[in-house]
Amino acid sequence: MVTLPPPRPAALKSFWLVISIGLGLLSAFCIIRPVSIWSFSIGAIVAAVLTFAGTHWPRIVHKPYRLYNVIACQISRYGSLIVMGICFYIVLVAVGRKESTLTLARPLALQSLWVSRQPLARDAYKNQHPIVTNNSPSQSWITAFCSWAVRSGNVWACGLLPLLVLLSLFSDEQDNAVPADLYTLF
Repeated sequence: MVTLPPPRPAALKSFWLVISIGLGLLSAFCIIRPVSIWSFSIGAIVAAVLTFAGTHWPRIVHKPYRLYNVIACQISRYGSLIVMGICFYIVLVAVGRKESTLTLARPLALQSLWVSRQPLARDAYKNQHPIVTNNSPSQSWITAFCSWAVRSGNVWACGLLPLLVLLSLFSDEQDNAVPADLYTLF
């Protein structure tokens, strides 16, 4: 999610400059269909007028600025709900219906979901899986994740990657957590 910083004069001017140039380009390409020198001149005039108005009367910029932030927050909220719904109701339900190494069903009566494992060798404690990897340090996490999914029989997990990337794009960039070094006496 790309929300804008608190409205300071520099942020307002840069926001309005981008909006002015965008509307100028939009008017140059959409108003006059055959692209010619006149369409670019109309776009330049629209951008110049909007830039002049925004820099000389900054009060008109506050409402579009706030509107952009409200729309960005709403898109982030609903987009993340949609992506999480797709992850859960489509991908994980499909994995649960297919026989996979991931157990999503409830156990039958008197059945345990305990999986007995052999202890790992002392050298293997760097990795949580008993599979020895020959991944180089320059290998990306996506390649390492996909190779793990193929080796462990969880190829379905590769289908979650685009959805997880989308979910990270929708995440809130503002850190609302309490600082770790905050100490208070009550």
